[in-house]
Amino acid sequence: MPNRRNYYRILQVQPEAPPEVIKASWRALMHAGRAHPDLGGDPAAAALLNEAYAVLGDPERRRDYDRRLDLARMRSTARTGSAGPGPSGPVRRVDPAQWRSEHCCPMCHAPLPATLRIDSRCARCDAPLAPAPATATGERELLGRRSALRRPRSDAAALLTDWRGVPIDARLIDLSLGGAALFAGTAVSPGTALRVLTSSIDGVARVVACHRSQAQWRVRVQWLTARPLAGKGVWVRASA
Repeated sequence: MPNRRNYYRILQVQPEAPPEVIKASWRALMHAGRAHPDLGGDPAAAALLNEAYAVLGDPERRRDYDRRLDLARMRSTARTGSAGPGPSGPVRRVDPAQWRSEHCCPMCHAPLPATLRIDSRCARCDAPLAPAPATATGERELLGRRSALRRPRSDAAALLTDWRGVPIDARLIDLSLGGAALFAGTAVSPGTALRVLTSSIDGVARVVACHRSQAQWRVRVQWLTARPLAGKGVWVRASA
């Protein structure tokens, strides 16, 4: 049967662990932990360790795996209506763009943790809480147009208009420090928060424009929070 367990837990590392830590943990479990069959370990357990390392030790496979993990977490939230332990109570209604001054998650409005780090996530909806790059200031979306340099992209994307909803299939058109443009099969209302997950970035954005483009909807967003999923090359800025 295909393995359904979490590779990070199998290797006993955190999802943010660098490659050298992942490799060191795998070697320690196989040898110092005596999981290797030559040392008397269980062949099935050793095979599972090797399977986990084959994925997490390869940058491309790890990025794809991380994306699938996040999608699974989003769908689980949609089925249960809860992201697990965390703040409860009525959902606040605030402008997503004011999330930091209101000290609440831009997606579900749960209270923010005391300190925001690059790996911070909402305890209620699991949305990333790392603020979008400060260099995006002054490069905000304006009626669907960005002053920042836009990079053409065609990554598949998953969108959430409600943290308890079902992901919407979409595809990137372009990406910049200030925001992104996407094709989606469903219209989304300007001014609302939108969870955007691609192979290279996981973030919460504010919808600034949405109009029909043939059989699809062209959506433009401004980043509120962003967590790069790729090791490098996500954010690019050129200035004189």
